[in-house]
Amino acid sequence: MATISFKIRPGTTDSASIYLIFSYGRKKELRYSTGYKVKDSANWNIDKQQVRLVLAEPQAKEINKNLRKLEDFFEQKYNELLLSHIEINNKVLRNELDIFFRKRKTSSSPSTFKTLLECYKWYYTHFEKNPLPTTKKPLAKGTIKSYKTSYHILKEFHENEYALSYDKITLEFYYDFLQFLKEKGFSNNYISNHIKMLKTIMNYAWEHKFHRNLDFKSKAFTKISEDVQSIYLTTEELRKISKLKLKGRMDNARDLFIIGAYTGLRVSDFNRLTKENIKKEDGIDYIEIKTKKTGKTVVIPINPIIKKILKKRNGNPPPKMPEQHINGLLKIIGSDAKINQKVFIEKTKGGKKKIEEKSKYELITNHTARRSFCTNAYKAGMPTYDIMSISGHTSEKTFYRYIQISRLDALKKTAKHEFFN
Repeated sequence: MATISFKIRPGTTDSASIYLIFSYGRKKELRYSTGYKVKDSANWNIDKQQVRLVLAEPQAKEINKNLRKLEDFFEQKYNELLLSHIEINNKVLRNELDIFFRKRKTSSSPSTFKTLLECYKWYYTHFEKNPLPTTKKPLAKGTIKSYKTSYHILKEFHENEYALSYDKITLEFYYDFLQFLKEKGFSNNYISNHIKMLKTIMNYAWEHKFHRNLDFKSKAFTKISEDVQSIYLTTEELRKISKLKLKGRMDNARDLFIIGAYTGLRVSDFNRLTKENIKKEDGIDYIEIKTKKTGKTVVIPINPIIKKILKKRNGNPPPKMPEQHINGLLKIIGSDAKINQKVFIEKTKGGKKKIEEKSKYELITNHTARRSFCTNAYKAGMPTYDIMSISGHTSEKTFYRYIQISRLDALKKTAKHEFFN
């Protein structure tokens, strides 16, 4: 098991240098100087792995912040290297740290492992002058311009929404990225182009064994998907689903979905819960989990409906299931629960908008659970900040676009405020 820690090495004076210590196997250890120092070795907190916030260390706050960034970067980088087929040794790891500290530039060799953004930029830079393996010709000037624009938009998402890596390019990311692009007012064709280029880069990186993630090859990960209908299930509809008498895989899929609908967890998180994630403190039962997408730890109270699900399995969450299997079963479960409300979907075909009518249960997916939580929690009066702390939304603007609140719902909630009473 790999572990990251920081230690200090005393100098000739009272000051001490801070070193990164990385153990990643039997007799495999890397020691790397971070370049940061403490003025007095006594000001290093061994337990918290950081500089004490004292007057004698004016740079403590900045150093601690940079150490956390370094820790997150190195952990993600190591996981990416594990997914590749290259041999991991101190030379490879030291090279990545040198790049992080800008001691050396990224390699231009296609055989050297690259992160998603590094590969993206390398791709259009390299094939601006060199022939593509498929067409035997360099990229056209217009295509290069499109790649550059798309790269900067993806980088903006990476910096402002959440950090991206090959294993983060999932269907969950796909929906988030679509929303991100739609909020910029881009047309469907323009959005389609961004998805197409991202799939090209992911495929190129996959062929060069930079990753093993095949989510981008899924049929649902299309160039543009207007079939993604922003629906949510009301608390009453969730109760109908909860009360269904189901067995086997149907029961398992239903319970996983209900947990997501009452916790706001993504499918990548509620689908991997274990008994260790179920905790109790001061009489409060809650779930604590480090989210897969953002790496942040969230704590969420357990409501009576989830307690019944856990009690049914002697305190254990439902077993993990393939995400696509859950999605398929949810349509059947929704139909059995008679969630038949008609939903009108607007689609763009051939430059013209068309409206299709579907039953609501046809549009239920894993992601509906999370959207239902955010919407129902908001309608119930839970503070927006508290909901966002669980959902991971970074701005209220994005959050309000995400939840499904009608004008009447918004009016009812506002009317209850003391200002109007």
